[in-house]
Amino acid sequence: MKLVSLTLPDDSADWPAWLEQQLMGVELQTLIRELEILAPQPAPPPDLDDVIGDHWPLVFERGLGSLGHERIRQLIRHPRLLLDLQEQVLISGGSYWRELPPDEAASRGSQRVRERVNQELNRQSLDATSPMAARQKSPRTERSRAIGWVAALAASLLAAVGIWNWFSTRPEPFAWESPQSIAADMPAEDYGNYLGDALLEWWFSDQPESRDELIARLTRFRTACETLIDAQHPQLTAQQRTELVTKCRNWLTKINAHLAEASDEASDLSEVRAESDETVRAATKALQQLFG
Repeated sequence: MKLVSLTLPDDSADWPAWLEQQLMGVELQTLIRELEILAPQPAPPPDLDDVIGDHWPLVFERGLGSLGHERIRQLIRHPRLLLDLQEQVLISGGSYWRELPPDEAASRGSQRVRERVNQELNRQSLDATSPMAARQKSPRTERSRAIGWVAALAASLLAAVGIWNWFSTRPEPFAWESPQSIAADMPAEDYGNYLGDALLEWWFSDQPESRDELIARLTRFRTACETLIDAQHPQLTAQQRTELVTKCRNWLTKINAHLAEASDEASDLSEVRAESDETVRAATKALQQLFG
């Protein structure tokens, strides 16, 4: 199977159009996972507003071609920003985004939905013309049915182009990745419990089933751990911060080992996953006891 990321054009002038197709296509989640695996970033991503700046009106009306090369490059280097960007253009995008031609998979899905829609509309039209239906159905009932049908149609169209799936599969947040969460104002002993609980909840909320999913999850863990190492941690004394950073560096060594094993196709995936789970449990326990 061809990697979506390998379809990135060689000419950077074509990147905006390519990225627009990814935003409106059915493989955005796959692209994000691939980019995170192929080019993990050591630092947390910037805020999307910082990347787009005052170009939002132009993006909504003219697309990503209104952004300079450096902004496009940042979006590709920090692929999780693409989820927020997709949400913004779906909500606020103008006619430019509505008229973008969908990719082949989305077109096939949309065509199937349109056929079902036409069949249902024809059926309702026939029902509405029968004398019995005219006597039995009040305007209020007809209006309620119409509203229900429109809602169902909207859901079907969203599903057809892969957007509905975005709402249910958007990657779950992880507090370690947020500078605001790391800077939360709380006592040191509570901070240790907070970090430990956040790690445990995030890691076990959605267990990876495939090798690629495990690699992507370990990559996020590594990036989050590096974020902790670089953070100032105003809740802690200098000695406490040193203790935390030392722990994080030890976990980072283990995470890199798990990543190396997971990347080896000959390795036993269940064993690597079990070892990774144990690292998470040990890190959680250490954090909960670190400042107690």
